Amino acid sequence: ASLTLVSTSPADADGLDLAPPTPALMATFEAPPPESALADPATVVDAVVEGERPFAGPDAWDEERLRALVTRVVSRTPDMAASLTNHLVAIEREPAVRAADLAGVPALVVHGDADPLFPGHGAVLADQLVAPYVELPGVGHQLPPPHLWPRFVAAVLGHATAADGVTDRDLPVREA
Repeated sequence: ASLTLVSTSPADADGLDLAPPTPALMATFEAPPPESALADPATVVDAVVEGERPFAGPDAWDEERLRALVTRVVSRTPDMAASLTNHLVAIEREPAVRAADLAGVPALVVHGDADPLFPGHGAVLADQLVAPYVELPGVGHQLPPPHLWPRFVAAVLGHATAADGVTDRDLPVREA
């Protein structure tokens, strides 16, 4: 019934004046870890955690929380090499969805104001889709940190329920 886009960029950016990734972030793509390093789960966890640091906003880096999450992900991932390189495949292809394909779909765009990969792209995408835009302060190219969950969840829930014709009265109430 609706679409929420988080930390993303217009797929069909032709003719748009979009800021490039920051130089510091681009430097992280220059030297991928050696394939042999992917055999040791602890090494992979360390590499992924450190690899995420440049993506984080100044108010949103929580190494302990991220390390716990990455440890769970690595423990259940059968092919770390494929998992860590799948985004590079998407770069080489034509966009699967263009903004025009989303005409009429109620969309919400959520983006961090400190995203080093897609700086300012969220606002451009929201304009392109004629969609509401929620900017998260101090957040980079990452999931919203827990201190922003109330704002993030409220925005997504409000958008999704409005798009589906649901009102606040229709939502289940959870007692504390």
